Amino acid sequence: MVHLKNTPRQLNHLAGLIEVFKTKLMVPISPAPPILVSVRFTYVLRDWAMHEWPIEDEKGSATPPPEGAWPCVGTVCDPIFELHLAATWPNLAEEMIVDNETYSDLDPTQAPSWSVRVKIDEEPQLLLGDLLKELLVVAAGKSDAMFVPPEGRDEGEGRDIQSALQRLTEPVPSISTLTSSVVSRARRKLTRESNNNVIPELLLNAMLEDLLPDVDPPPAPEPPDESGRLHDQLKSCSVSSLTHRAALLLCEAYQQHGGVRGMLHLWQEIILELRYRWDNNILLPWTEHGHPDLGASLLHQKLQLLNCCIERKRARENEALVQGPVEEEEASASEDEFFECEETVSDEDGSPLTRKGSVRRNDVFRDSKPQHPDGRLKRLGDMRLLDTGAPLYVPITQEPAPMTEDMLAEHEQSLVELGHGEEAAKLRAQMQSASLLSDMEAFKAANPGCKLDDFVRWHSPRDWNEGDTHSDDEDDDGGNAGDEQTDQPKPRGRLSKRMRLPGNIWAECWQSTKSVAARKQRRLFDDTKETEKTLQWLSSLRPSQLVLNLLPCLVHAAMQAFQVSEKCHPSLSLLYEQTFQRTVRATRMQELRHYEELVQKLCQLEMMVSRFQSLKAKFSSEVARDDEKEELARFVDCIMEKPEVKVIGAAKGPVGRVVHRMFAAARTRGRFTPAGNGGESALGEEAPTPATPTSSDFPPPEGREFILRTECPRPAPYSQVSPHRMYCVLTREEFRLSAAFSEDTAFH
Repeated sequence: MVHLKNTPRQLNHLAGLIEVFKTKLMVPISPAPPILVSVRFTYVLRDWAMHEWPIEDEKGSATPPPEGAWPCVGTVCDPIFELHLAATWPNLAEEMIVDNETYSDLDPTQAPSWSVRVKIDEEPQLLLGDLLKELLVVAAGKSDAMFVPPEGRDEGEGRDIQSALQRLTEPVPSISTLTSSVVSRARRKLTRESNNNVIPELLLNAMLEDLLPDVDPPPAPEPPDESGRLHDQLKSCSVSSLTHRAALLLCEAYQQHGGVRGMLHLWQEIILELRYRWDNNILLPWTEHGHPDLGASLLHQKLQLLNCCIERKRARENEALVQGPVEEEEASASEDEFFECEETVSDEDGSPLTRKGSVRRNDVFRDSKPQHPDGRLKRLGDMRLLDTGAPLYVPITQEPAPMTEDMLAEHEQSLVELGHGEEAAKLRAQMQSASLLSDMEAFKAANPGCKLDDFVRWHSPRDWNEGDTHSDDEDDDGGNAGDEQTDQPKPRGRLSKRMRLPGNIWAECWQSTKSVAARKQRRLFDDTKETEKTLQWLSSLRPSQLVLNLLPCLVHAAMQAFQVSEKCHPSLSLLYEQTFQRTVRATRMQELRHYEELVQKLCQLEMMVSRFQSLKAKFSSEVARDDEKEELARFVDCIMEKPEVKVIGAAKGPVGRVVHRMFAAARTRGRFTPAGNGGESALGEEAPTPATPTSSDFPPPEGREFILRTECPRPAPYSQVSPHRMYCVLTREEFRLSAAFSEDTAFH
């Protein structure tokens, strides 16, 4: 075995190696047996000038991401460092090859076998993965204490509050003193706010105008996956929603405008814009109407709740403007007129009267003045009231209070903390019956003369047994509402057993409620209070909490960007499916450790997608036929999975022609990177490279490998024939030669 740093001149070609092999072999017979030679030359391509990175489309612009996807995905630099082409001449007789110091006919374009391998950057700089790793560091809470100082008052204001009692005994300050104090405080406040502005004002206004435009934005086009797995299974939000857009914009502010400070600056400006829209009854753009979607992320639920509050406020104020004059007329018309009368008188049938218009019957007061129905929505089919026979109307009721998942959890916790027992159960029932009381009051206002049975027939039909009768005949007062209604058949039935139990909450609520229309009731959902709580929740988020609430949208955008490449290659499909399952678990569990595992998978997927895109762009041909394009696609699939792939057809196949064109383009631009410096040989200063055909478009080989084999008797002519082999590799850094010779030990 020989190992040298520099290649000897006489061994820099095949002829010299064959001479050494024969010398060491010492063949005892004549003529000498033939020597079989296998040659492998390795050519390296480092120039990708004809395939710029990132990949551009036919028009010369970068490929746009899908709607709602992460804008920049992939590696910063081309993940394919080098392309290694191995041209092989296997098992050739020594007479068929001429390779000496002055000439060589080992042209790679004439090699019968080609194989290609690529050198890949194992730790590339990722546009998406590295940013998500930085955000995970922020989500771990390492930036909370540094970037979230307590806001509010300054030191002077604090001293003023602390010394409030002492100021009571101080003399009254003059106007000039108060003016100078106010001016100095305002100046300090302006200075402090200007120092906190990380994003330039013009850029900030442009970002806010794009996120929350002053005019109604056009409806965003629905991306193709809105009905697919990403939208259905991820606990995130629509990629066209305000929350998703805000998450990407905040991430851009973090990446390009000051890190955490820039993100917090933009976030506070967004909160101010949300408060402005609440004050001016302006709905949020790209936000669904109605109750919060509990299947979405918590941040999206909060914005939905805020939008719902704005809707309730607008509806309430519009209703007040329309019904204001009507209510005033009703109030003036409903004023009672009183007359002097005796304390106690009797009517014609002897019933005692306590005051004008009020009759006492069976110790129950009834208003003799007919009650006008109020708050009717529509008739409920052909149903009628049990006592009066009047048509039963569906009342206008208050909408249930919208709640987010954290509000539901808080409400559930308050119910659990009540404990057990009858008293706790009663309190728990009262806390849950606010909506029931409101519906009962609205039902009484819309249906004068109704009773609990009528309410149950509308509100809970399952608790009314149609056709069933009471065990005892009850005489209900006020059975007829007018002569035209006496001919209507009276419905027969009774309440269910649970409704007739003693102490039933429905019966107790019915007895305690009055006849009040929905618009006159106390609001079940205080939109003003909930808005303030929502804005306070948004503004009090620390950087770690803000990033954790943004992560569902960010990983959704990442998966949206990778979805296009999912079906391109089997290995990408498998890795995408694994990443998708981790994404579903992370967005639903909402724990930092799950996001850390997910980011690792996203980095792997990002590297694989970048490699596939790079290889696909390099091994493509616009002039190739359909079958050749399929061959190129199969080659890319193979090289994604295998370290080295054989080229079908060598230089004459579709893949070989593409590879040849790569080397020819690099040689035309003169961008070959020789192994040595300043025109030195690729095999060392003292060992010039053998001459190559002038028509070759390939650079000098980076490595040359030779295997010489033969079979002959040793050490004597009559010895048994045995195999012999010599291997030699020549590169710029080293020269290695290894030989193995065998001898016949029995017949030597």
